[in-house]
Amino acid sequence: MKPKKILYIYLFFYSIFLILISKTIYISPKEALIFYEEKSLLHFITNFTVSLFGKNEIGLRIFFIVVNVTNILLLYDISTKILKKENDALLTAFIFSILPGFLSSSLLINEAPLIIFFTLLFLYFYIKFKKIAYTLFPIMLFIDNSFAIFFLSLFFYSLFKKDNLTIIISLIFFTLSMYIFGFDVSGKPKNYFLDTFAIYSAIFSPLIFIYFFYSVYRILIKEKKDIIWFISFVSFLFSLLLSFRQKISVEDFAPFVLIGTPLMIKQFLSSYRVRIPIFRKKHKILFSIVLISVLINDFLLIDNKILYYWIDNPKKHFAYNFHISKQLANSLKKMGITCIKTYDKKLSLQLKFYDICNHSNFILTDRKLYRNSKKVSIRYKKIVLKNYYVSKINNKESF
Repeated sequence: MKPKKILYIYLFFYSIFLILISKTIYISPKEALIFYEEKSLLHFITNFTVSLFGKNEIGLRIFFIVVNVTNILLLYDISTKILKKENDALLTAFIFSILPGFLSSSLLINEAPLIIFFTLLFLYFYIKFKKIAYTLFPIMLFIDNSFAIFFLSLFFYSLFKKDNLTIIISLIFFTLSMYIFGFDVSGKPKNYFLDTFAIYSAIFSPLIFIYFFYSVYRILIKEKKDIIWFISFVSFLFSLLLSFRQKISVEDFAPFVLIGTPLMIKQFLSSYRVRIPIFRKKHKILFSIVLISVLINDFLLIDNKILYYWIDNPKKHFAYNFHISKQLANSLKKMGITCIKTYDKKLSLQLKFYDICNHSNFILTDRKLYRNSKKVSIRYKKIVLKNYYVSKINNKESF
């Protein structure tokens, strides 16, 4: 069977898997703000998809799933141009699809899938048609402020290649991006270097991140440097340099770093193939260990609620904000309540998504107002994640 046909079959089941998982991820406070109040691109996208698929988790997240599946296809096509065999490109696409950072971006409301898409689309056009790829720049400029680092990466690449036209174009668009969106350097200088490293370890998974670091460094000192390396390396380097001074939004850099996946596969396979079969055992063992570790990370990412068993304070759970809203809404509906007042704006927007309006003679609080207030416990198994209290406003009687 041809590698691309295998990829299509894999992506079919991959898409179904993501859709099923998306149903278990409830709307978070940040996502509720985007969906209802922020007049951003993500706001219009999610409202449009919900109008098509209904006000549910699938409607909220289907766009990001579709875009990231497209991203895997794009990366595969790009990889066939820079790797020796189609099977190598297939392996690259598979590894890319299971990276924790990429997987999570498929299931949350975020800009990363769009950033990755336009970056890969640029690379696809650049490899096949060269200068026609620059027609994407005006779109990329307004998609997200993080494309400033892309334009900067391209500037360094064009300097390296002595491509005067690209130097001028990339510098112009970098300047425009900085002028339109700016760059935040406020706040007291503080070192977040280790924090940034930790986030990248979570995005790639620790063992793959170590190999990514090794790969980009080896290319820096020994190997041929192509446009993918410049985009990935410059983004990674600048995120580390900036983290020495301030806390950065790694989400602005990570999409560009992730597209360096083909570089890792190329390095690994080159090292593997220069050895005769009898000496490849260590590489096979290493690959197996890394693959298992990534799959374990993915399992904990997807079935993350089991982590509550090992966390003393539920609020410390990285996905805590995704576990409350729907269960709370369902509990209120069981009590016959479809409208309730709360002074937590984000929570009220989350409940609104599940058809609980923010008015009535009931009030929802996280502390007990009256002796007869009813407690609503949000649980995972027997573990209480949070307690809420439902009370009648100005009425101490039971209801």
